[in-house]
Amino acid sequence: MVSITTNERSVDFRQAQREWELLTPMFKDILLRTDLRRSTVVDAGTGQGRLAFFLAPNVGRVVAIDVDENALWQARQYAAFKNIRNIDFLLANLEDEPFRNIYDGPVDAVVSSFYMSEAFLWRITAAMPVGSVLIFCCHHSDHWRETGMQSSHAYTEDELEDLLREDFFEPEFLGVEQHVIQFNSMDEVELFLGGRKLQEWMEDGRWDALKDRFQRGEKQLTLSYLVGKAKRGPGSHW
Repeated sequence: MVSITTNERSVDFRQAQREWELLTPMFKDILLRTDLRRSTVVDAGTGQGRLAFFLAPNVGRVVAIDVDENALWQARQYAAFKNIRNIDFLLANLEDEPFRNIYDGPVDAVVSSFYMSEAFLWRITAAMPVGSVLIFCCHHSDHWRETGMQSSHAYTEDELEDLLREDFFEPEFLGVEQHVIQFNSMDEVELFLGGRKLQEWMEDGRWDALKDRFQRGEKQLTLSYLVGKAKRGPGSHW
């Protein structure tokens, strides 16, 4: 079992809003400490390319993949505007298609920010040579814990380590990064969440559960992430 590093901080909701679109500090630190120069790096679930654009100046090539055509269009427009030429944006579903049907070039590393699933890991294994690295940030099982409902594709430390080993990855680092956001009122929570997530929580019961916690004086929300780095070991599903 790999030892777990835990970082926790308390933060005002306005500061949390400013940091919402940023890479988490622990994840960013691992990326910067890993030598990816001249490497071909797959950015899984790239969305609008935030992680791909962060990586591009310091790697050989980024292969950025997502299922959202509109998000990829926006990412391509930004890349063109900034004249960033070492990113290939590919439209594909990494959970449904064999990876080599999507991209059949070299893979030195795979990175993912807030994207993780059993199907994704199972498929990406086949594309990664022994010794290549996987670096990720995903939801921990404590994410939004005050709502009483676990986020989808959220894992405990043990669950994710077991999953990595089942798919022939040897964990080198696992960390839990928690940001406990402090609020003064539910109005501030509404501002922080935004309309889409607020509506979702109202429909599935999480909003009422959170209101109950606030009435008892627990005026906070926890963002909790699992951050890790693992090396592809020998073995295959096929």
